[in-house]
Amino acid sequence: MTKLGSWTALAGTLCVTLAGCGANPSAGGGEPAASDEATGQVSLAVTAVPGAVQCVQVAVSALADGSTTSVATQAFPVTGGSSFSGVVPLGSFVRGTAVVSANAYAVACSGIAGVTPGWVADSVSAPVTPGLKTSVTLNFRENLGLAATANFAPTVADVTVGALTTGVRFTDGTVRTLGWLTTPAGIANVAELELGEYHGCVRKTDATLWCWGDNSAGQLGNGTTTGSYSSPVQVTGLPSSPSFSSVGADYNVSCASYFSGVYCWGSNSSGNLGNGTTTSSTVPVQVQGLLYGGASKIVAGARHSCALLNGDASVYCWGYGAYGQLGTGATTSINVASITGLRGAVSLAIGAYHTCAVDTAGKIYCWGLNTSGQLGFGDTTQRNSPTALATLGSPAAEIAATTNSTCARTAAGSIYCWGDNTDGEIGDTTSQGRLSPVQVQGLPAAALSIRGGGPNGQHFCAQLADASVWCWGYNTYGELGDGTFTSRFAPVKMQL
Repeated sequence: MTKLGSWTALAGTLCVTLAGCGANPSAGGGEPAASDEATGQVSLAVTAVPGAVQCVQVAVSALADGSTTSVATQAFPVTGGSSFSGVVPLGSFVRGTAVVSANAYAVACSGIAGVTPGWVADSVSAPVTPGLKTSVTLNFRENLGLAATANFAPTVADVTVGALTTGVRFTDGTVRTLGWLTTPAGIANVAELELGEYHGCVRKTDATLWCWGDNSAGQLGNGTTTGSYSSPVQVTGLPSSPSFSSVGADYNVSCASYFSGVYCWGSNSSGNLGNGTTTSSTVPVQVQGLLYGGASKIVAGARHSCALLNGDASVYCWGYGAYGQLGTGATTSINVASITGLRGAVSLAIGAYHTCAVDTAGKIYCWGLNTSGQLGFGDTTQRNSPTALATLGSPAAEIAATTNSTCARTAAGSIYCWGDNTDGEIGDTTSQGRLSPVQVQGLPAAALSIRGGGPNGQHFCAQLADASVWCWGYNTYGELGDGTFTSRFAPVKMQL
């Protein structure tokens, strides 16, 4: 089966088999059936139909010389259950290229005239060939009420960016990844998705945690160092508690937060598990010295990690600190320490050797290494304690980082970036590094989020108010989702 359209369907999938005269719909091609001699047909198998759908309308057109001619349109009532099948006769059309599309409605088939469909499916072109079956899959997308000429997108709940991978979590609890790390089978009911450099983790709605990918340092948390790329494995040794509130992953470290505390596992050569040792662990160990109540945000890095606590919104960091990235005013590695001079944070991000946060007033603070201007102060001077950045025109709402670059989203929905720009991380159409914030160019709508690739990443992504996702920067593994492997120096729209 050729699967066209790479995103998990919100309203289910429409499996379509096109067959020309002489084809036997019940066989895999070969011997013709006499009853099929006179007509081509489309055989349907619709699955995972949500309860609100009452009618699915399928349209088939013939494609020739760049134009299409309608061949057949047929509506199928959905009377209950989550799946159904059917056949659309194509009359004398028995050979050529057919274009199949579909709409789903929340009203009965008798009332769909003039009604905007609640869901639309990708249009797919495929050959109709006598004696053979050609199967394709169309994925439905929720119609968000945009203009008819818009590219209807699935309902995106969140975008997550790892070093070499980008992930999208949908409101139906499914996820999709693009880039180095592929989406494993069987991931559903996801409440949170986090991506490291070569592994990913999901928190499910039942408060269990599952990870997949590379496991050379034990970052999957199942007590082994055996990688699992085709299916996720459950993290063992975590509290059995519904108070699970946050997950973090990057490079070869993973972390999870509960009301009882924060737990990390994986590589610990720099003390970045926060348990007072430098011994790596294949199972979760509790971070020492954090206030009771857990963390709303954990950023796990290659050599240092930080947490934004639930209780007083304070920031704590631990691990390698030679460049002042722990924010304590010193350049020594420590177990766990509170960041001085910063209270009431609402967003937190780390790069390779720098850290940034946004406080409740919308002010940006950055500290650590600054050789590429990643702190945004107009110079390359290292800061060992949180230092406030100049205003971006409106209060900041969110911060994100890659290896040596930083981006911030303002409350008004604009994105500003600064630091290294070798692979287009700044998004201003150039490759010139920026010591101070510059506005990202080409975003067609206000941004709802900004995400960065973390300590070893070189790309950013933003979810916009029009439901689209735009990315820029490094793209060697196709992590920008634009269908290419070319790095982009300005935002490109992800092909949802």
